[in-house]
Amino acid sequence: MMRLILKTSLILFVLFVMKVASFCGKETMCESLGFTQAEVDAMQFFFCKNCEDRQHQCFACRKLGSSDRSSGAEVFAGISVACGKFYHPRCVAHLIDQDNGVIAEELEKKISKGEPFTCPIHKCCVCKQGENKKDPEMRFAASSRFPKSYHRKCLPWHS
Repeated sequence: MMRLILKTSLILFVLFVMKVASFCGKETMCESLGFTQAEVDAMQFFFCKNCEDRQHQCFACRKLGSSDRSSGAEVFAGISVACGKFYHPRCVAHLIDQDNGVIAEELEKKISKGEPFTCPIHKCCVCKQGENKKDPEMRFAASSRFPKSYHRKCLPWHS
């Protein structure tokens, strides 16, 4: 089942790349944003409207929330700089500690105050360990749509 999901995701990604690549020779670089090649070349950095307004979608519940700490942030990013995932404190606290409601409530309060946390996709939700890319069984089987990761050996259907 996981192989089918991964294969389908790869096919969709390749189709997306092919679609984007088909526009490269035209005047408009990105059909959805409407920038010309000259505009794209002139940009040093690009921020979407949500990033400019410091609005980010919670990776768990998918609801938009403010990430602006100066005006009372609603969603927070984990400590991994390259991750880019944001969470409401309640959503991430219950993902990190599903078994103990009291601990999850304490964690939620800490995150709300700005204390750092590790995004749930950077730890296995079964054994709570990080990824080891050198060991095939300790590599993550993660989804870009689901806020949990499993080591290959920890997958629920792994025998």
